[in-house]
This record gives sequence, C-alpha cells and structure tokens, in this order.
Amino acid sequence: MLGILLKERLVIYHKHKKIRYLIDVITIIAFMFILEGQGAIVLPYILVPLEVLSVIVTLAANDEESKWNRFAIALPVKKQDIVKVRFGYITIILLIGTAITFGINLLGYFIFHDFKLMLHIAATLGVLLLTLFLLSILLMTSYLSGANATFIALTAFIIILLVITFITDRLKINLAGIIADNFSIAILGTIIFVALFYFFAFKVSVWAFSKNCDR
Repeated sequence: MLGILLKERLVIYHKHKKIRYLIDVITIIAFMFILEGQGAIVLPYILVPLEVLSVIVTLAANDEESKWNRFAIALPVKKQDIVKVRFGYITIILLIGTAITFGINLLGYFIFHDFKLMLHIAATLGVLLLTLFLLSILLMTSYLSGANATFIALTAFIIILLVITFITDRLKINLAGIIADNFSIAILGTIIFVALFYFFAFKVSVWAFSKNCDR
C-alpha cells in the first residue's frame, strides 16, 4: 500500500507545480487585506475545493492514460485497499488545505477583529465539510466514469443546490434563519451527513473499481 501511495504522490508531484499552491495562499492573504478579513473567510470556499478536486481529476486522467486498471489486477493488494489509498491521500491533502485555511483565518482574526473567533472556526469547518462532500462525489464518479467525472460531479452538485433552492422557495422556508437558530444541531447534522456520504462514496468506488478491473 505504501508503494501505491508513493505512486499517487509522484503523479501529483510531476503534474502539479508547487508554485500554484503558493499563489493560492498569497491570493487569500492579499484578499484578506483588501476585504479586511472577509477574504480569509470567503476565498478558501473557492480555492480549497478547486485545488483538491483538481488533484482527483489529475489522478483519474493519469489512470486512464496509463491503463492503471490492468496493472492493479496483478498487484498483491486488495482492490479495496487500492481505493482506500486514494481516498486517504486526497483526504490528507484536504486536511493540509484545511490547516492552512485555519491559519489564515486566525491571522485575519488577530489582525482585523472584524468577526468573532467562532465565525472563523465555523468558516474553516465549513470549508472542510464542503470540500469533503465534493471530493466524495468526484472520487465516486471518477471510478464510475473516469475522466468525465468532473462534468458529472459538478452537474450533480448544481442539481442538488437547485433542488434545495426550489424546495425551500416553494415551501417558503427560511433555510438561513433555521440554520442560525439551530446552529449546533445544523453543524452536527452536516458532519454526520457528510461522514455517511463519504463512507457511501468509498463503498461505491470499491465496487466500481472492482468491476472495471474485471473487464
């Protein structure tokens, strides 16, 4: 399994330039000063998911180019473990991105004091949960559809948002107000939902990978 993890790391090392991550951090810090603290809260919701999802797309595209499934069959490792390594590697990248986000949020809090510390912590947790949900969709669809996963995942996410918006609008539900009034319950419920969906995505990915290898 360590060899598979090294393979994932080497693919990203050669395909992704380190300067792009540095540019992301500099961009967030720059906007934090321009927007006086808001940049530290808002911008990570865009950059962290984009960077994490781009890693998944790169790995999925490399799998298709190198015919990875053919090599995977010959490995003395369970197919579930191969999928587990990818999920673990992407999750580690997400945790690193979340740690950087938290550091930048702390910096914004101590410099500007525009928002309460709990809001910065909640914003960081929000980035983690949103990205974990999106990477679950994209990892699952990457095993189901390969390089076409990006379009499918983003389409699915947009459809989910539209459905939620449509339902809340038709039923005249003030979703933001409900979340604000029941913040602790909403956070706990979101954590449980994302964790269950992550587990579901893993199981579907194992099934899809096993099916593709048996072709």
